[in-house]
Amino acid sequence: APSQSPQGEAAYYWKVRAPFTQLQRDTGLPAENNDGRPQDLGTYELWLSHYGGVDDKGTDAEGDDTHRYLEYAAYGLFTFLDGVVQTPNFLRPHAFAFGYDAFRNADGMKTTDVTTSIAATFTGHTMARQLIADGSTTHVVVDDADVLRGDIALNACIGGSGCSRSGVPTDANKISGLISGLEKLREDGVWVSFRYGNIPMVEGDIAADGSFAGALDYPREDAADSGTQNSWQYNSGAPGEGGTSQYGGNLYGPRDSLEAAGWWWVQPDPRLQTNTGDNISGIVGSFGAECTEGCR
Repeated sequence: APSQSPQGEAAYYWKVRAPFTQLQRDTGLPAENNDGRPQDLGTYELWLSHYGGVDDKGTDAEGDDTHRYLEYAAYGLFTFLDGVVQTPNFLRPHAFAFGYDAFRNADGMKTTDVTTSIAATFTGHTMARQLIADGSTTHVVVDDADVLRGDIALNACIGGSGCSRSGVPTDANKISGLISGLEKLREDGVWVSFRYGNIPMVEGDIAADGSFAGALDYPREDAADSGTQNSWQYNSGAPGEGGTSQYGGNLYGPRDSLEAAGWWWVQPDPRLQTNTGDNISGIVGSFGAECTEGCR
Protein backbone atom coordinates (compact mmCIF):
# COMPACT_ATOMS: atom_id res chain seq x y z
CA ALA A 1 0.00 0.00 0.00
CA PRO A 2 1.23 3.54 -0.71
CA SER A 3 2.10 6.16 1.87
CA GLN A 4 2.36 9.94 1.72
CA SER A 5 5.53 11.19 0.05
CA PRO A 6 8.12 11.70 2.82
CA GLN A 7 9.29 14.81 0.98
CA GLY A 8 5.90 16.45 1.61
CA GLU A 9 4.84 16.40 -2.03
CA ALA A 10 1.22 15.78 -3.02
CA ALA A 11 2.09 12.29 -4.17
CA TYR A 12 1.61 8.65 -3.28
CA TYR A 13 4.87 6.92 -2.36
CA TRP A 14 6.20 3.38 -2.44
CA LYS A 15 9.58 2.09 -1.26
CA VAL A 16 10.32 -1.59 -1.83
CA ARG A 17 13.45 -3.68 -1.43
CA ALA A 18 14.17 -6.06 -4.31
CA PRO A 19 15.26 -9.40 -2.84
CA PHE A 20 17.78 -11.84 -4.26
CA THR A 21 16.60 -15.12 -5.65
CA GLN A 22 17.53 -18.12 -3.49
CA LEU A 23 20.48 -18.86 -5.78
CA GLN A 24 21.71 -15.27 -5.53
CA ARG A 25 21.24 -15.32 -1.77
CA ASP A 26 23.36 -18.47 -1.46
CA THR A 27 26.08 -16.86 -3.57
CA GLY A 28 26.02 -13.60 -1.62
CA LEU A 29 27.58 -10.27 -2.46
CA PRO A 30 31.11 -10.09 -3.85
CA ALA A 31 33.69 -10.21 -1.09
CA GLU A 32 34.69 -6.56 -1.46
CA ASN A 33 31.05 -5.52 -0.92
CA ASN A 34 30.48 -7.64 2.17
CA ASP A 35 30.01 -4.61 4.40
CA GLY A 36 26.85 -5.45 6.31
CA ARG A 37 24.38 -4.15 3.76
CA PRO A 38 21.05 -6.00 3.46
CA GLN A 39 21.36 -8.97 1.14
CA ASP A 40 19.23 -7.71 -1.70
CA LEU A 41 19.54 -6.22 -5.16
CA GLY A 42 18.57 -2.72 -4.09
CA THR A 43 15.61 -0.46 -3.40
CA TYR A 44 12.87 0.79 -5.69
CA GLU A 45 11.19 4.14 -4.99
CA LEU A 46 8.12 5.44 -6.78
CA TRP A 47 6.22 8.73 -6.53
CA LEU A 48 2.80 8.99 -8.21
CA SER A 49 0.63 12.12 -8.32
CA HIS A 50 -2.45 13.60 -9.92
CA TYR A 51 -1.99 16.98 -8.24
CA GLY A 52 -2.54 19.91 -10.60
CA GLY A 53 -1.31 22.83 -8.47
CA VAL A 54 -2.98 25.76 -6.77
CA ASP A 55 -5.99 27.37 -8.46
CA ASP A 56 -5.31 31.02 -7.68
CA LYS A 57 -8.52 33.05 -7.87
CA GLY A 58 -6.54 36.20 -8.70
CA THR A 59 -6.85 37.92 -5.33
CA ASP A 60 -4.18 38.72 -2.75
CA ALA A 61 -5.94 36.53 -0.21
CA GLU A 62 -5.03 32.84 -0.06
CA GLY A 63 -8.31 31.85 1.58
CA ASP A 64 -10.17 31.64 -1.73
CA ASP A 65 -7.50 29.52 -3.45
CA THR A 66 -8.22 25.86 -4.12
CA HIS A 67 -6.18 22.89 -5.30
CA ARG A 68 -6.51 21.22 -8.69
CA TYR A 69 -6.44 17.46 -9.17
CA LEU A 70 -6.29 15.68 -12.51
CA GLU A 71 -9.21 13.36 -13.28
CA TYR A 72 -7.92 11.55 -16.35
CA ALA A 73 -4.13 11.41 -15.97
CA ALA A 74 -1.33 10.88 -13.46
CA TYR A 75 2.42 11.46 -13.46
CA GLY A 76 5.36 10.24 -11.45
CA LEU A 77 9.03 9.59 -10.77
CA PHE A 78 10.95 6.35 -10.31
CA THR A 79 14.43 5.53 -9.01
CA PHE A 80 16.35 2.37 -8.22
CA LEU A 81 19.20 2.33 -5.69
CA ASP A 82 21.61 -0.41 -6.74
CA GLY A 83 22.82 -2.14 -3.59
CA VAL A 84 25.11 -4.69 -5.23
CA VAL A 85 27.83 -2.45 -6.61
CA GLN A 86 30.71 -1.39 -4.40
CA THR A 87 29.36 2.17 -4.20
CA PRO A 88 25.53 2.07 -3.97
CA ASN A 89 24.09 4.53 -6.46
CA PHE A 90 20.90 5.50 -8.25
CA LEU A 91 20.21 3.83 -11.59
CA ARG A 92 17.47 4.35 -14.18
CA PRO A 93 15.92 7.56 -12.80
CA HIS A 94 12.72 7.85 -14.78
CA ALA A 95 9.82 10.27 -15.22
CA PHE A 96 6.52 9.12 -16.70
CA ALA A 97 2.84 9.91 -17.22
CA PHE A 98 -0.22 7.92 -18.20
CA GLY A 99 -3.99 8.24 -18.42
CA TYR A 100 -7.04 8.02 -20.66
CA ASP A 101 -5.92 9.15 -24.11
CA ALA A 102 -7.83 12.02 -25.68
CA PHE A 103 -6.73 11.07 -29.20
CA ARG A 104 -5.34 8.08 -31.05
CA ASN A 105 -3.97 7.36 -34.48
CA ALA A 106 -7.24 6.05 -35.93
CA ASP A 107 -9.84 7.46 -38.31
CA GLY A 108 -11.94 10.14 -36.66
CA MET A 109 -9.82 10.15 -33.48
CA LYS A 110 -6.69 12.02 -34.59
CA THR A 111 -5.77 15.56 -33.64
CA THR A 112 -5.76 16.27 -37.37
CA ASP A 113 -9.45 15.24 -37.49
CA VAL A 114 -10.42 18.17 -35.24
CA THR A 115 -12.07 20.63 -37.62
CA THR A 116 -12.21 23.68 -35.34
CA SER A 117 -8.93 24.48 -33.62
CA ILE A 118 -8.79 24.21 -29.83
CA ALA A 119 -6.67 27.04 -28.37
CA ALA A 120 -5.91 25.47 -25.00
CA THR A 121 -3.99 26.73 -21.98
CA PHE A 122 -2.97 24.10 -19.42
CA THR A 123 -1.95 25.02 -15.88
CA GLY A 124 -0.40 22.56 -13.49
CA HIS A 125 2.36 21.26 -11.27
CA THR A 126 5.70 19.53 -11.68
CA MET A 127 7.91 17.46 -9.41
CA ALA A 128 11.53 16.71 -10.24
CA ARG A 129 14.88 15.45 -9.02
CA GLN A 130 18.22 17.16 -9.62
CA LEU A 131 20.71 14.30 -9.83
CA ILE A 132 23.97 14.75 -7.92
CA ALA A 133 27.07 12.89 -9.15
CA ASP A 134 30.28 11.92 -7.38
CA GLY A 135 32.50 14.16 -9.52
CA SER A 136 34.02 11.42 -11.66
CA THR A 137 34.64 12.30 -15.30
CA THR A 138 35.11 8.68 -16.43
CA HIS A 139 32.41 6.72 -14.59
CA VAL A 140 29.61 8.96 -13.33
CA VAL A 141 27.93 7.67 -10.17
CA VAL A 142 24.68 9.35 -9.10
CA ASP A 143 24.72 9.12 -5.32
CA ASP A 144 22.14 11.73 -4.33
CA ALA A 145 19.21 13.75 -5.68
CA ASP A 146 17.75 17.14 -4.71
CA VAL A 147 13.95 17.27 -4.48
CA LEU A 148 12.36 19.94 -6.70
CA ARG A 149 8.83 21.19 -7.32
CA GLY A 150 7.29 23.98 -9.37
CA ASP A 151 4.58 25.22 -11.69
CA ILE A 152 4.03 24.49 -15.35
CA ALA A 153 1.97 26.17 -18.07
CA LEU A 154 1.39 24.84 -21.58
CA ASN A 155 -0.24 26.52 -24.56
CA ALA A 156 -1.46 24.34 -27.41
CA CYS A 157 -3.20 24.80 -30.74
CA ILE A 158 -4.95 21.49 -31.38
CA GLY A 159 -6.41 20.59 -34.77
CA GLY A 160 -8.11 22.85 -37.29
CA SER A 161 -6.19 25.31 -39.39
CA GLY A 162 -4.50 27.41 -36.68
CA CYS A 163 -5.12 29.62 -33.65
CA SER A 164 -5.20 33.38 -33.10
CA ARG A 165 -5.51 33.70 -29.31
CA SER A 166 -2.59 35.54 -27.72
CA GLY A 167 0.06 33.31 -26.21
CA VAL A 168 -1.04 30.19 -28.09
CA PRO A 169 0.99 28.87 -31.05
CA THR A 170 -0.49 30.06 -34.32
CA ASP A 171 0.06 26.85 -36.30
CA ALA A 172 -2.16 23.81 -35.82
CA ASN A 173 -0.95 20.98 -33.58
CA LYS A 174 1.83 22.93 -31.90
CA ILE A 175 2.60 23.32 -28.19
CA SER A 176 4.90 25.45 -26.03
CA GLY A 177 5.16 26.33 -22.37
CA LEU A 178 7.10 27.38 -19.30
CA ILE A 179 8.37 25.63 -16.18
CA SER A 180 8.43 28.28 -13.44
CA GLY A 181 8.54 28.89 -9.70
CA LEU A 182 10.95 26.01 -9.13
CA GLU A 183 11.76 25.32 -5.49
CA LYS A 184 14.26 22.99 -3.82
CA LEU A 185 13.65 21.09 -0.58
CA ARG A 186 16.43 22.11 1.76
CA GLU A 187 17.93 19.63 4.24
CA ASP A 188 16.00 21.24 7.11
CA GLY A 189 12.67 20.59 5.34
CA VAL A 190 12.15 24.14 4.07
CA TRP A 191 11.31 24.83 0.41
CA VAL A 192 13.56 27.55 -1.03
CA SER A 193 13.76 29.19 -4.46
CA PHE A 194 15.76 27.19 -6.99
CA ARG A 195 18.44 29.11 -8.86
CA TYR A 196 17.37 28.19 -12.38
CA GLY A 197 14.23 30.35 -12.30
CA ASN A 198 12.16 29.79 -15.41
CA ILE A 199 12.85 27.12 -18.03
CA PRO A 200 11.11 27.85 -21.36
CA MET A 201 9.57 24.96 -23.27
CA VAL A 202 10.26 25.68 -26.92
CA GLU A 203 7.42 25.20 -29.41
CA GLY A 204 7.09 21.55 -30.38
CA ASP A 205 4.77 19.28 -32.32
CA ILE A 206 1.56 17.53 -31.30
CA ALA A 207 1.24 14.21 -33.14
CA ALA A 208 -1.92 12.70 -34.55
CA ASP A 209 -2.27 10.44 -31.49
CA GLY A 210 -2.12 13.38 -29.04
CA SER A 211 1.47 12.89 -27.95
CA PHE A 212 3.76 15.93 -27.98
CA ALA A 213 7.47 16.71 -27.71
CA GLY A 214 9.86 19.66 -27.85
CA ALA A 215 13.14 21.12 -26.56
CA LEU A 216 13.83 23.03 -23.36
CA ASP A 217 15.59 26.36 -23.72
CA TYR A 218 18.27 25.36 -21.24
CA PRO A 219 21.21 25.25 -20.95
CA ARG A 220 22.15 28.16 -23.18
CA GLU A 221 25.61 29.15 -24.24
CA ASP A 222 26.55 32.77 -23.79
CA ALA A 223 28.35 33.70 -27.01
CA ALA A 224 29.69 36.89 -25.40
CA ASP A 225 32.21 34.98 -23.31
CA SER A 226 32.50 31.63 -25.14
CA GLY A 227 30.25 29.70 -22.80
CA THR A 228 31.78 30.59 -19.43
CA GLN A 229 28.67 32.22 -18.03
CA ASN A 230 26.58 30.42 -15.45
CA SER A 231 24.06 28.57 -17.56
CA TRP A 232 20.94 29.84 -15.79
CA GLN A 233 21.51 33.22 -17.49
CA TYR A 234 19.95 32.76 -20.91
CA ASN A 235 20.89 35.86 -22.85
CA SER A 236 21.97 34.37 -26.17
CA GLY A 237 22.18 31.12 -28.06
CA ALA A 238 19.77 28.86 -29.87
CA PRO A 239 16.81 27.27 -28.05
CA GLY A 240 17.49 23.77 -26.85
CA GLU A 241 21.20 23.90 -27.55
CA GLY A 242 22.79 20.48 -27.44
CA GLY A 243 19.56 18.80 -28.46
CA THR A 244 19.15 16.76 -25.28
CA SER A 245 17.20 19.02 -22.90
CA GLN A 246 13.69 17.97 -23.83
CA TYR A 247 10.09 17.58 -22.75
CA GLY A 248 7.31 15.30 -23.89
CA GLY A 249 3.89 14.04 -22.92
CA ASN A 250 0.37 13.33 -24.03
CA LEU A 251 -3.12 14.84 -24.08
CA TYR A 252 -5.68 13.03 -21.93
CA GLY A 253 -9.39 13.14 -21.16
CA PRO A 254 -12.49 14.23 -23.12
CA ARG A 255 -12.21 17.02 -25.69
CA ASP A 256 -14.11 19.54 -23.49
CA SER A 257 -11.99 18.84 -20.38
CA LEU A 258 -8.50 18.09 -21.64
CA GLU A 259 -5.47 17.42 -19.45
CA ALA A 260 -1.77 17.25 -20.30
CA ALA A 261 0.84 15.17 -18.50
CA GLY A 262 4.39 14.20 -19.29
CA TRP A 263 8.08 14.45 -18.47
CA TRP A 264 11.06 16.77 -18.88
CA TRP A 265 14.83 16.33 -18.81
CA VAL A 266 17.62 18.90 -18.44
CA GLN A 267 20.98 17.74 -19.75
CA PRO A 268 24.08 17.99 -17.55
CA ASP A 269 25.97 21.26 -17.94
CA PRO A 270 29.74 21.06 -17.32
CA ARG A 271 29.90 24.82 -16.72
CA LEU A 272 28.19 24.35 -13.35
CA GLN A 273 31.10 22.25 -12.11
CA THR A 274 33.62 24.65 -13.63
CA ASN A 275 32.05 27.75 -12.07
CA THR A 276 30.51 26.48 -8.82
CA GLY A 277 31.98 23.05 -8.16
CA ASP A 278 28.52 21.46 -8.30
CA ASN A 279 28.52 17.89 -9.66
CA ILE A 280 25.14 18.09 -11.38
CA SER A 281 24.12 15.19 -13.63
CA GLY A 282 20.93 16.69 -15.00
CA ILE A 283 17.33 17.08 -13.86
CA VAL A 284 14.49 14.65 -14.48
CA GLY A 285 10.90 15.76 -13.88
CA SER A 286 7.27 14.89 -14.55
CA PHE A 287 4.17 17.07 -14.68
CA GLY A 288 0.41 17.20 -14.88
CA ALA A 289 -1.78 20.10 -15.98
CA GLU A 290 -5.47 20.85 -16.42
CA CYS A 291 -6.94 22.83 -19.31
CA THR A 292 -7.92 26.11 -17.66
CA GLU A 293 -8.78 28.10 -20.77
CA GLY A 294 -10.03 27.27 -24.26
CA CYS A 295 -11.39 23.73 -23.82
CA ARG A 296 -14.94 24.40 -22.70
